Amino acid sequence: MALFAERGVAAVSVRDVAAAAGVSSSLVTHHYATKSGLKDAADARALAALDDVFELGAGEDTADAALASMQTSLASQLQQVPLLMPYLRRLLIDGGPAANVLFGRLLESTRRALGQWQQAGIMRRGADDDVLTAMLLVNDLATILLREQIHATLGFDPVQGAGLQRWAATALDMYGQEIFSPPAGSERDDPPRGER
Repeated sequence: MALFAERGVAAVSVRDVAAAAGVSSSLVTHHYATKSGLKDAADARALAALDDVFELGAGEDTADAALASMQTSLASQLQQVPLLMPYLRRLLIDGGPAANVLFGRLLESTRRALGQWQQAGIMRRGADDDVLTAMLLVNDLATILLREQIHATLGFDPVQGAGLQRWAATALDMYGQEIFSPPAGSERDDPPRGER
């Protein structure tokens, strides 16, 4: 995962992986057959870690609880698999079939979580739930892709520790509140009935 994340799959050989692991190339091919098999195993590890994050969040019955559960799970996964974010970033940047599979699985996990939140009454249905699901996922993936730039400009890591909490709190505030003021004279601009 470290080599693939750092150089991209095309620039890494089985021999490179064997040298980094301190084993022979034949041992790597014995376990994974080819570089493609090795990459499939790395992809599966990354996807399983992300699935765990989404599944825990989907089981909660309030937005705050869902967010807290996902933050805790993500922090735990980053401790267990510290290369998760760099690996996913490289995979998405490189594109191709594996990136499409990753995006599809993440989209399905997001769709499942949103469906459970809607059923629990903590999230309303959108005008187009397919697009809503994709937009929310793209926002999260952008945080991974632009993590270094966010850290460099804002001074905190948006996917770890206190930085993750700060980032997630603002995201929840943005999703939970309308961020644009309603047009003057619109129904949403009218005062509540008790104040008329």
